[in-house]
Amino acid sequence: MALAQGLAAVERELQQAVAGRDGSPEARTRYMRARVAYVQMETIALRMLCPAQGRRDASMQADGLRPRRR
Repeated sequence: MALAQGLAAVERELQQAVAGRDGSPEARTRYMRARVAYVQMETIALRMLCPAQGRRDASMQADGLRPRRR
């Protein structure tokens, strides 16, 4: 339950940050922070739901790559 709530919260913040993008430094900072939080929460979820896949995806993110979506 906490995982789902965490995912929902970061998804909501990311959507709000995207909607509020106006080119200002504050909006860009908010968007980047929301994006980082989303990727971190996504990695946590993957690690919990599929430990082997989560490690591979986390390793890819550390190298600056995005995991493929299935």
